[in-house]
Amino acid sequence: MLKMGYNVTLMLSIEGVQIGVKNPHHYLGLEPLTKNVSDFINNGGNVVICEVCLKIAGYNNSDIINGSIIGSPALMANLLNKTTVVDY
Repeated sequence: MLKMGYNVTLMLSIEGVQIGVKNPHHYLGLEPLTKNVSDFINNGGNVVICEVCLKIAGYNNSDIINGSIIGSPALMANLLNKTTVVDY
């Protein structure tokens, strides 16, 4: 979708936050996926990370991949209000 010119946002929640941090728990083997997320951001994609989920997974806001953002309630409401397609 991103390559087709659409504005694409990846929302990471629950265990999905693991691929939105710089150093995921090594035993999960997620480094290739975190690289994919970084590449997605570098190619113009947006990544929003659930702050509560991030904390539950044992991370801090400073642990997120560069270019991603923490999803506040206001940001999420605004984002979802403008959404035409959601792929979950």
